[in-house]
Amino acid sequence: MARGKGQLHIPTNGPCDVCHSTLSWTSITFDHTGITGSCVSCHNGISATGKSPNHLLTSNLCEACHSSIQWQPATQVDHGNVVGVCSSCHDNVIARGKSATHIVTAAQCDGCHTTSSWIGTTFNHAGIL
Repeated sequence: MARGKGQLHIPTNGPCDVCHSTLSWTSITFDHTGITGSCVSCHNGISATGKSPNHLLTSNLCEACHSSIQWQPATQVDHGNVVGVCSSCHDNVIARGKSATHIVTAAQCDGCHTTSSWIGTTFNHAGIL
């Protein structure tokens, strides 16, 4: 009697012969068509390559920024899935940061700016000496 997919099998509704052959049951090709799980259910650094050590701190929703059609570079940035402070990325290396003409401040970006309207800012002068 044939065994079905194991508990650790990639979540898919695709037929077996999309990835396997009867000559060699180990995966010989891979097609993302039919995958039913999220990216991180496989791309966890064990089953398949996961986030690199220098990846931005984010939730595990890869598809929030990446496209399965064009994985690199990210096709968008969903700031709602980013973990940490703005300057973790907006350091003028990873992403554009403060311009040379920005007012001198140690405050985090989101103290004045929002990700929905970066240009419109608020500034509270209270406490300025």
